[in-house]
Order: sequence, then C-alpha cells, then structure tokens
Amino acid sequence: MPPHSWILGALDVQLHGDQELKQFHGYYDHHCYLPLYVFCGQSMRACLLWPSRIDGTKHAAAVLRLLVSRLRQAWPEVRMIVRGDFGFCRQRLIRWCERAGGQYLIGLARNKRLQARVQPAEAVLARDYERAGEK
Repeated sequence: MPPHSWILGALDVQLHGDQELKQFHGYYDHHCYLPLYVFCGQSMRACLLWPSRIDGTKHAAAVLRLLVSRLRQAWPEVRMIVRGDFGFCRQRLIRWCERAGGQYLIGLARNKRLQARVQPAEAVLARDYERAGEK
C-alpha cells in the first residue's frame, strides 16, 4: 500500500468586524483566526478553528493520532508521511511520528548555525540553476 501523506498547515484567516474570539496577531499584522488544517492528498481531513493568540500547531499531534488510528482500523499496515513547515517543528509532534512508526518532513526555521551548514549546498544549487538556464 502506498504511504499516505498528511500535510499540516496553519493559515491566517483575516477578520473584519466584530467576530467572536477576534484577536490581533503580531506576525500577520491583523486580526485573524488561525485554523489548523490537515490534508491527506487533495482531501481535507480536519480543520480546527483557533483564535490567533495560541500556537497554530496546538493539538496537531492529537488530531493526527485520532485520524491515523481511525485509518489504521481499516488498514492496519498503512504507512504515513507527515509534512509541515517550520511552525510544526515541535517535540510532541516529532515524538508522536516516531512512536507511530511514521516518517516526517518538517521544516526548520532559519538560524545562523543551520545557514552555515546548508550554505555549500545552496551554492551548488545556485550554480546548477544558472547553468540550466544557459542551455
């Protein structure tokens, strides 16, 4: 059975007016909700509406645990790959993926140490990109 790819996302939904639980979010610089989305392929499997003053990744591991446990009731051998941006780089989520036997691709926020390690690879990619454009 091919692996199921679970894509996590927390996207701002800008608010106008006096909606319930309306809060200002400094990163997005407006009032918004910050829902958590979970997709499997092209299908949305979950959407939890959160106010914007909490961590947008809150309860991501619990939501995945529920979804995967339901899926594994029908297909016990299903493999999974969890994908998320750097906002999902949380110990609780990573530990759950490892305990559940899944793979994960979770981004890391840029920092000086990480930047120093990837700089040689970025230089090679930039060079190859320029060469490809010449042909």
